[in-house]
Amino acid sequence: MRWRPHWRGRSAMRIFARALDEAHLPRTTHFEAVVAGISGFGGAPIGISPAFNATRVQLLHDAPIAHAGAFAGGAGVLVIAGTGSVVYGVGEDGRIEMAGGLGYAFGDEGSAFGIARAALARADGDTPMRERMREAFGFDVVLDLVRAFYAGAITRERIAAFTETLLASPDDGVDCIVDAQLRRLENLADPIAEPVIGALRMAILQAPLRDALRAPQDDTALG
Repeated sequence: MRWRPHWRGRSAMRIFARALDEAHLPRTTHFEAVVAGISGFGGAPIGISPAFNATRVQLLHDAPIAHAGAFAGGAGVLVIAGTGSVVYGVGEDGRIEMAGGLGYAFGDEGSAFGIARAALARADGDTPMRERMREAFGFDVVLDLVRAFYAGAITRERIAAFTETLLASPDDGVDCIVDAQLRRLENLADPIAEPVIGALRMAILQAPLRDALRAPQDDTALG
């Protein structure tokens, strides 16, 4: 797939403009400071950097911003399992730990994309899954779908949305895939939970995580 790093910068600016509109503020409004959370941000912009009308601009990974919103600045472990996945924890002593957030090529464990990717990978040898793939994407062969994905004809978000179709009518095969992805997500979160909040173990989080995977939302905060 052709990678376009400018998309994230432009997406941030579109979201900012939409927020101004919803607040009934003119697009020319000047701010003293803007803090923007960008998915996968690693400390420096890649491609086009978002431009905001502000005196000071700080760009961050979106995980700490979501964590602050979920825990009001307090301690806890945030598990984001939407299109992609990342685990971000803050301890009582301010210690910060993060795992995941590596994107579809190297991560996305337990995410909507991860579930769909695992399901589609087995479609050639699984007649019911192949039928679901055909209905959703119009392909009878997984390799044709893969080629369309890498050519940019099918987006990562469209692949991830396939998970909604799977969870709407699950069978034993889908259940096995979800359980396997849950274990991978637990493997991400487990090393974060213990050092950050000590007694809180993934055994406590397992049921909410399982429920969240079966009814995915944009993000899921547990603590």
